[in-house]
Amino acid sequence: MGLGSQGTAGRRGVLGLLGIALWLGGAGSAWGDPAAAAWRRDSRFPSLSDATAVAVSAQGPVAVGTSRTLWWSDGSGPGRRVPGVGTVRDLRFDSQGVLWVATDRGVQRVDASGRVRTLAPGRREARQVERIGIGAGHLYAGTRAGVYISEGGRRWVALDGAVPAGPVTALAAGGWEQGRVVLWVLLAGSLRRIPLEEREGRLVARSALRQALPGGAGPSVDLLVRGSGALLVLGPKTLTQVAGDRLRTVRPPWPPGLRARRISQGAGRLWVASDAGILSARAPEGPWRRARGPMGRVPTWQVRVAGEAVFAAGARGLWLRPLHSGGSPAARWHPPREPRVRAVQRVALRYLGLGPERMRKLRAGVDRRGWLPSLELRSSYRRGRRRVSDSDQTFSSGALHRLLDHRVDRDGEAELSAVLRWDFGDVLYHPEAIDVSRESRAVIQLRDEVLDEVTQLYFERCRVLAELAAQADPAGPKAQRLRIRAEELGSGLDAWTGGWWSQQLGTSPFSPRGPARESKP
Repeated sequence: MGLGSQGTAGRRGVLGLLGIALWLGGAGSAWGDPAAAAWRRDSRFPSLSDATAVAVSAQGPVAVGTSRTLWWSDGSGPGRRVPGVGTVRDLRFDSQGVLWVATDRGVQRVDASGRVRTLAPGRREARQVERIGIGAGHLYAGTRAGVYISEGGRRWVALDGAVPAGPVTALAAGGWEQGRVVLWVLLAGSLRRIPLEEREGRLVARSALRQALPGGAGPSVDLLVRGSGALLVLGPKTLTQVAGDRLRTVRPPWPPGLRARRISQGAGRLWVASDAGILSARAPEGPWRRARGPMGRVPTWQVRVAGEAVFAAGARGLWLRPLHSGGSPAARWHPPREPRVRAVQRVALRYLGLGPERMRKLRAGVDRRGWLPSLELRSSYRRGRRRVSDSDQTFSSGALHRLLDHRVDRDGEAELSAVLRWDFGDVLYHPEAIDVSRESRAVIQLRDEVLDEVTQLYFERCRVLAELAAQADPAGPKAQRLRIRAEELGSGLDAWTGGWWSQQLGTSPFSPRGPARESKP
């Protein structure tokens, strides 16, 4: 019995050491979630390499921020760059599907069509927005100069008076507490609890209570309000839970050297993004599990859970992991017997004359232009007139005679010449190349708009047909509305492709009647 007990204890010790070794080495098989699918790069944003923030709307769109710009996708089509947005620090979708972006230029409002509007909370340091919060029908902006609040983003008001000015590094809007909205803010390195109450149609702060944290908590980097109303304060190596007057700090067994950055929740778990990968657990006490594959080691800035997937923004771009191995929310349903989206895009560009051939001909023409001479024609005409008079006298037959002689001379001369000049400097670089570059940028912008419109029509039609195929009653009113919507979207594709779409569908169901065939693309 003693030997057996010692053997069991020895085996447990070996297994414990093995578990620690696997944790330090990042082995996914021991610490990964066995019920979850593997992480993979989001194919809608293949060129991203330094994602700093991610937000996913309930309506489907996905937004990804980087240190230079913002990328946006409707949820099924490829991502496209949104111009006019600088460094992205935080992203939030509201209930209407409007995207709010925290940048160093202020708060950017991006609607579903990609239009950007800058709404600066204030001047100077107030334009440098670090965090965006949404709660109780209001927007909250944490800036280098303090906290600002707005209803719908139309007008920003500083929470001054009871709230001291200073740089805000994190904020979280909680629920109602005794008729007041509670806003938690990391302000100038300290945690503040700000109850907000409605006065004259707007929220105002009556106090900003400083919340002391346990000595072992260390500096704080992020805040999260859980469903129960408790607050989680994330430190680089600690988690502190604030529930009323009760404070509890835990130091999870994270890998040595790891520093946490952001915390989020979803799918019944807590998710921590760190400089050494992603960690998750059902409770602050753990057990904590490290993400499988590269996302267990790659520096990550933010993790979001939306729908049936987890999204992670980090040093290798945007990655996602389905919550269930049976599929992905990005899986694309394709109607049978219909062209693929790439074929539709190519035909639309060819039909509208936006293909690359035109710009290639323009560039080739400019390159040959330097070898052609400039022709200059010159002409001149000269006309002259000369009048000559002569007089003389003669004496004849006893009389004196006076002789006069008049003569008029006229002449004219015409000259025509041609001059050919070569400027061989234009062979190396012709000035008209700048005009071609401007035209090329305009064509590229127009082509992007056309592709965006065609792609949205195509995938919206896919979604409508997928919903129609799932209807239990094919003859019901909802199915009829879906058929009409599918025909409407198909008519749009037919117009963009000059009738090619209806030609390809033939007798396929839900095929619209195409317009008159003007020309073959």
